[in-house]
Amino acid sequence: MQAVVIGISCGDLNGIGLEVTLKALQKKSAALESGQLEIRLYCREDVLFAYHALMPDFPPVGEAIQAINPWQDRAINLQPGALRPEIGQAALDSFSMACDDLESGRIHALVTAPLHKANLPAQDGQPFSGHTGYLSQRFHGKALMVLSAGTTRVALATEHVPIKELNALLGPELLTEKLHAFHQALQIDFGISNPSISVLGLDPHAGDHGAIGEADKAWVKPVIQRLQDGGMSISGPQPADGFFGRKGHETVDGVMAMYHDQGLIPFKLLHFGQGVNSSHGLSHVRTSPDHGVAFDIAGEGKADAGSMLAAIDAAIAMVQQRKFFHGQ
Repeated sequence: MQAVVIGISCGDLNGIGLEVTLKALQKKSAALESGQLEIRLYCREDVLFAYHALMPDFPPVGEAIQAINPWQDRAINLQPGALRPEIGQAALDSFSMACDDLESGRIHALVTAPLHKANLPAQDGQPFSGHTGYLSQRFHGKALMVLSAGTTRVALATEHVPIKELNALLGPELLTEKLHAFHQALQIDFGISNPSISVLGLDPHAGDHGAIGEADKAWVKPVIQRLQDGGMSISGPQPADGFFGRKGHETVDGVMAMYHDQGLIPFKLLHFGQGVNSSHGLSHVRTSPDHGVAFDIAGEGKADAGSMLAAIDAAIAMVQQRKFFHGQ
């Protein structure tokens, strides 16, 4: 059986990314030793050694883990918990090299450790909005962000967007596009042949029959109706608060949230520390843990690696599921 090769970009070196990565890989030692799994870690060996010096309890990097140098001879000075622009550039270089290998086929999937968006240099004059946006541009696609844990899967119609910009972005065309992408992701990457999806309402109480807002009645419901008519198993718009309150997420295969916090707040209340953030609708598999850089505990050895381990396992599963789906 061919080994699954996973690339891991190091994220912000002053955060907890390397810590949770090494802790997670320690738990994958059996798969690594058996040859079923190979890891390309986009972090120079001397930086790993420096991190080990800060936290000597870390396990050493084994032979099945290749340390790939994205920085040549550039000096990398670690300062856990500090926001430093050179470390932000290092995170971007690690991510970019991992994307090169993803594109060339050297790795089957990419797992990204957390980074601090404000610490990264602007790209083409635009602030770095996150891994998902970068991947969409890099691979000329329209990535869909999904948070998953067990049978809970929450997709986002919009991602890292200020609230004031939602009205200009959200509309029938975008929601239709995102729902088709989610339906396809549930089939291809999660292995659900006929997935069911619930759509959360845009306004509080899904507009309450027009008393709070007209959007859900005017265009969200018609989008859902058209997709139902096309054979998709879809319901809504659902009042977001009551939906999660009555555990509606347990009755469907996926939930479409209209904006970032509407989906991520309930998801993280339910699954924080065990969830996976994944990008779908692209030609490549990418996952990441569901948390950030956690500067407040960086360098202290306290970070929980559960979400990073889940992200690695999810990447492996999605690679295998795509092969099965395409009959390979």
